Amino acid sequence: MAFLAGYDTAASYVTFIVNEDRFPCYDGKGADYIPDPIISADAFNRSLRFSARKPGFVDVDWGDGTKDQYPLVKVSDGSYRIVFRSLDIEYKKNPDDTVWWYKKEDGSQYIPVPPHKYSDIRRREVTMRFSNVIDGEFNMDGIVLYKFPITNLPDITYFAVVRSVLKNGDIPYDRISKSVNLRNIQMGAFSHSGVWSNWPEGFLNMKNLRYFGCNSVFNFGDDPDSNWRRFSEWKNLTEFNFNWCNIPSYDPAFNSIPAVGINIISDRNNIPVFDEVDKVGDDKASVDFMGNGSSWKQDLVGGKLNKIHRAYCYSSTVPVDDLPDYLYEIREFRVWNLRGGGGRFINTQERADTFVNTFYDKIMSWSYITMSQTASDGNRNQFYKLTLDLYTASAPTNKRPSGVYQAPDGFVKGVSNGNPTTPMEKVYVLTNNYGQTWVLAPAPASKAALTRARRAGKTRITPFVLGVKDGHVSVFSGDVLDESMSKYSFVDKYEAIDICSNLGLDSSPVVEYFRRIEEGEV
Repeated sequence: MAFLAGYDTAASYVTFIVNEDRFPCYDGKGADYIPDPIISADAFNRSLRFSARKPGFVDVDWGDGTKDQYPLVKVSDGSYRIVFRSLDIEYKKNPDDTVWWYKKEDGSQYIPVPPHKYSDIRRREVTMRFSNVIDGEFNMDGIVLYKFPITNLPDITYFAVVRSVLKNGDIPYDRISKSVNLRNIQMGAFSHSGVWSNWPEGFLNMKNLRYFGCNSVFNFGDDPDSNWRRFSEWKNLTEFNFNWCNIPSYDPAFNSIPAVGINIISDRNNIPVFDEVDKVGDDKASVDFMGNGSSWKQDLVGGKLNKIHRAYCYSSTVPVDDLPDYLYEIREFRVWNLRGGGGRFINTQERADTFVNTFYDKIMSWSYITMSQTASDGNRNQFYKLTLDLYTASAPTNKRPSGVYQAPDGFVKGVSNGNPTTPMEKVYVLTNNYGQTWVLAPAPASKAALTRARRAGKTRITPFVLGVKDGHVSVFSGDVLDESMSKYSFVDKYEAIDICSNLGLDSSPVVEYFRRIEEGEV
């Protein structure tokens, strides 16, 4: 590649230590590997990403005598980006699928730089020297490294290391701490040799931090000398994900941060973090307490769960024939996400059918159930307009309940549920008489058509669906069953934003959804 310009001093630089046959390298996958989401939710083109507010270029020394220079490309949001992909193929997940989430200024698709291949496998240093200040994103998604990179990125606002592998050493937190302007930190679902037992002091100096997410990075236990409660010094946090970090219980320190959403699963260690659920702050509207465990924690009945809006469960072992009674108590309940963790919650036909049957009976057995927003006790009816999200195309494991989506015998909208005999007839009742939204795997006929089209190379895995209900926007990637919802199919976030603009609606839910995809949260 011809060099565009020369410069003496790098404004930002990173040195990667690698010992693979190419860079970037996805864990164990060759450069020509073709991912298939039907096989694995994690099988897709991984990436290494940088972004900046001003234009520039990067000199790359690949460590084998080869040097290249690449410009940072201006994308549709006005930022300048350079993205390196792990696979030779250009698409992100599947042939003819929406490839990458960035479009150039002219509206064309941005295709990341392909991996650099080596003639042999040995330890090398890959150095990237930037002519401009990298003051946006540094994101390693699924990249294999020999050690954590040497970084000089003091101006970045977003730091992410997810699904990556560090074969030697821990993450040297002192390097991250030098980036004092960070607003977003995301670490987790990656392999490394060390585990932190205390907060890095430098992290606590990041006064602008808005989002902190970590997964299996810390192991605090119940050490009285641990400083883990000092996260309460982050007074600007808006979201806090603290998964599988071995904390002893729900602590009042969680209530001292402004984040209304906290995620503190500790099921990996069988630690009931909500033993003191009465301490949950009134402002905590999203608390993850139904994670990857084998129990619904029935002892939470009578706890302080009324303010919770959203809950998650992605366990394939939690019983679906006995749902918890505290569902009756969560009077602000709005969204039940049951598709995370690779879509395992109802990964068999039997579990799918049993869940629907049990959930239907649970609702109908509630003393205060009505077909309106107000329950018979005068309080909010949390089962009315509840969204149950059970499917995503990126992890298409959850099964569709059996039966045909149709009105059962004797059904009268707003008057009678009739006599539903199949799980899908019960879903029909719940969507039509109780205003619920169910996101399920596509019906078999549409799946067959999709398979035929996919084999012919003529379609994406599935279009996304933009749902509009009561003036609010939601994004789905499954079969959305809600008769009162207006639905618009789209293929990428830019088309969805355009739809929102044409309808005069707030597009921020679209932006947030795709942010979560980009960061590996969806």
